Amino acid sequence: ASIRSADCFGIQNIHIIENYNSFNHDSEVSLGSEKWVSLNRYNNSKENSISVCNMLKSNGYQIIATTPHNTDCSLYELDISKKIALVFGSEINGCSQDILKIADKKMNIPMYGFSESFNISVSVSLCLQHLTYLIRKNNINWQLENKMKNQVILNWLRNSIKYSEKIEKKYYLSRM
Repeated sequence: ASIRSADCFGIQNIHIIENYNSFNHDSEVSLGSEKWVSLNRYNNSKENSISVCNMLKSNGYQIIATTPHNTDCSLYELDISKKIALVFGSEINGCSQDILKIADKKMNIPMYGFSESFNISVSVSLCLQHLTYLIRKNNINWQLENKMKNQVILNWLRNSIKYSEKIEKKYYLSRM
C-alpha cells in the first residue's frame, strides 16, 4: 500500500531497508504500481540502515525519521526547500535506534485520538500527501527530466511485457 501511495503522489525512488524484517510484495495491494517506481532494496548486512542513510546524506538528503516519541518537529514544520528522505520503521517497532541516532530530525505526524500511531501505510500516505502538496504549492521543481521519464517508461515496459528481454534483443540489437 505504501508503494502504491508513493506512485500516486509522484514519488519515484523508494529505498527498502531489510535488516530484521523482509519486504513482502503484495501485487493485489500495489496493483502494478511497483512497475512504475524505482525500488531499491538493501538486505546485504545488519548495518543496512546506517549505510543507506549515509549514502542518501552524501547525495544531499536530510534524513527524517518518523516516530511518535521524542521528536524535533511535526510533519507540518518540515523544511521542504531541502531534499528529504523520510524513514518509516516497521509496523510494530518503528524506526530502529540506529535510524533515530543518524537521523537529521525526528518527526511526528500530528494525531488527536488515543492511539499511539498510525499504521505504516497510512503514515506514508499522510506524509506524502502533505509534502507533495507543499512542493506543488511552492513551485519547487520536483518532476523528472525527460531522459529519466523515458527510462521509467522503458523499465515499466520491461516489467510489463512478457519476454521483453527477448523482444528487446531481437529488435534493438538487430538495429545496431
